[in-house]
Amino acid sequence: MCVSRGPTTYERRTNLIARVASGFEYRFSDFAKFNQDVTVLAGEDNTEVPVGTENTDTYTSVNLVYNFE
Repeated sequence: MCVSRGPTTYERRTNLIARVASGFEYRFSDFAKFNQDVTVLAGEDNTEVPVGTENTDTYTSVNLVYNFE
């Protein structure tokens, strides 16, 4: 899809973003446990670039959550 804004024409791209998630729990006793959650997102950004140029934007996010109870 091409979008025209003033004298410059941009190309709009749609891309897939992958999501991977995992969880882990270890119970030390009835009163103590350890939780860990990890989520990773990766893909290409959907920014508009002028026609004739290459879109090199990428998106990466890593979330790590620890919980001690």
